[in-house]
Amino acid sequence: VQDRRTVRIVGAVQRDGEYGFKPGMTVKDLLSLSGGTKYFAYLKEGELTRLHLSDAGPRVEKVNVDLEKALAGDPLSNLPLQENDQLFIRTIPEWKMYSQVTVLGEFRFPGTYTVRKGEKLSSLIERAGGFTGKAYPRGAVFTRESVRELQQRRLTESIDRLDRELISRGSTSLSAAASPEELKAKEGEIRQSKELIAKLKTVQANGRMVMEIAPPEVLKKTIYDIELENGDSLVVPENPRSLQALGAVFNQTAFVFDHTKGLQDYVEMAGGYTESADKDRVFVLKVNGSAVRPRGRGLFLFSRETQMDGRPLLEPGDSIVVPEKLDRIAWMREIKDITQIIFQIAVSAGVVVALF
Repeated sequence: VQDRRTVRIVGAVQRDGEYGFKPGMTVKDLLSLSGGTKYFAYLKEGELTRLHLSDAGPRVEKVNVDLEKALAGDPLSNLPLQENDQLFIRTIPEWKMYSQVTVLGEFRFPGTYTVRKGEKLSSLIERAGGFTGKAYPRGAVFTRESVRELQQRRLTESIDRLDRELISRGSTSLSAAASPEELKAKEGEIRQSKELIAKLKTVQANGRMVMEIAPPEVLKKTIYDIELENGDSLVVPENPRSLQALGAVFNQTAFVFDHTKGLQDYVEMAGGYTESADKDRVFVLKVNGSAVRPRGRGLFLFSRETQMDGRPLLEPGDSIVVPEKLDRIAWMREIKDITQIIFQIAVSAGVVVALF
């Protein structure tokens, strides 16, 4: 049985694939069999690939074809085909059919919008009718899929590295155990470490970018008026009027925001620090997605502390995060990356991980 004689067309055509070859067949004939080119096909130049077989071995020849002229029947461009030829139809450079971006929350006209290449965030906000009177742009959440993928990759790499280190240390500690009691204690530590890794691996990055969202006329003058990408999302909430205390406090909860209160006031309202609290590593997860450390210490935290840019340390929608002391757990004392990983998770996923 003879093999079927074919030619192939791929790229920006209606039906790419293999087609039966007939002597005298041309580029135009193959384009016709494929249903023609798609409207975003680059017709100035296609690429014809031809395989030549000889005793010296196969040789590949590539020929550029002016598709516009070939379709018009120009004999210099409408080349005759040979068996096993492949014709590649390129896409117009930087072509994208469309991108869709979602705006939700306190917009006059929320929804999913189709945006043109190069369109900026201020333009989309204008198209959505701007913000409502209840909008709180300071707390806007802007997410991007490419950022989420990068955050997730970094999280995964960090957790995998931690996992490998814990496995290595666990094996070493087991072999060094000098008594049944010590062996049992080491096995408990290994079990704890596995539980922690399993918990960390469930965390998913959210793709949030730290942004300073403002009305279009203001946003246009800032670095935050970025070009949009497919899948971007902007959610603008109402003024939250609340603040959370999370982590190593006795009562993790939310409070009505009071501008006269400082960080320590809210911690005390949450019952104060637990014994496991790491008071030196307290930070504030800001409503705009950034994270800041208090500049003051002790009694100064009762006042309305400011950030370096003059903004108040605490604003509606913020979360005060009190980490746990890691050195209270013996096997964690020598794990240098674990503090950074816990912080990284809080910022990139908005999740405060309870160790045990």
